[in-house]
Parts: sequence; C-alpha cells; structure tokens
Amino acid sequence: MSDTAVEPSRAGGSWLSRLLVAFGFANVADGVGLVLLSIVTVSLTHSPIALGAVALARTLPWSLLATPVGVHADRSPLRVLMISANAVRCVIMVVLAGLIVLDHLPLAVVIVAAGLIGVCEVYYDIAAQTARLFRYPRPRPARPDRS
Repeated sequence: MSDTAVEPSRAGGSWLSRLLVAFGFANVADGVGLVLLSIVTVSLTHSPIALGAVALARTLPWSLLATPVGVHADRSPLRVLMISANAVRCVIMVVLAGLIVLDHLPLAVVIVAAGLIGVCEVYYDIAAQTARLFRYPRPRPARPDRS
C-alpha cells in the first residue's frame, strides 16, 4: 500500500464496535439473569405462581415505563444512562448472589430484584436504541433547483 493512501475513519468504526459489544454483553446479561432468576425461584419454592410472579416482575416495567423512560432518555446523556443502568443491574445481581451464599434469600426479595432488573433493562435498551439513532444524521431531502 502506498504512503499516500487515506485510511478510513476509525472514529465511527470504533464507536460502532464498542456499541455492538455493549449490546452483546447486555443481551447476555438479560438472558443469564432470566435463567438464574427462574432457577433461584424454583429452588426456593416449587410454586408456579411464584415463578409467574418473578416473570411478571421482570417484564412489567416494559409495559409501564417504556414511554416515560424514552422521554427521559431523549433528555439525558445516553452514555451515562446506559452505564448507570448496567451498574445498578450488576449491583443487584451481586447482592442476590451474596444472599444466596448466606442462605437468606426470601422469595419477596427475588421478585423485587426481578422488577428492578427489568427497570434497568428498560433504561439500557431504550438508551442504546436512542444512541444508535443519534449517531448517524438523517438524510435531508434534495432541495429543488431554483434557476
């Protein structure tokens, strides 16, 4: 390759690859959290109602909070929102793991933790989708020639 060749801009590519890695880790965390919360619930009780309550607590924030969180995401720094949501989700999982190790985990704590993890998921996913939209400008329609 010659010395005069222009390298493509790495700023857009590195930003996009970091965003895709963040998407990947967040989706893996969602799946692991869903499976682990279900396993913990079944280990505490064999009640299908309890398992349903955990699943409801995990998914109900999408129905209740999607619009307000979208408005908040439009008015807040997206990177801070995404990092904060994943940090809170991590803290919740560490606290749950500690309670499991200490063998002091009531079912009510699992349900509340599932709800809080669901809220964090809503915040992260909406902020990530909004960040993806703001990265690339919208194409403007061609202006008519006035000659």
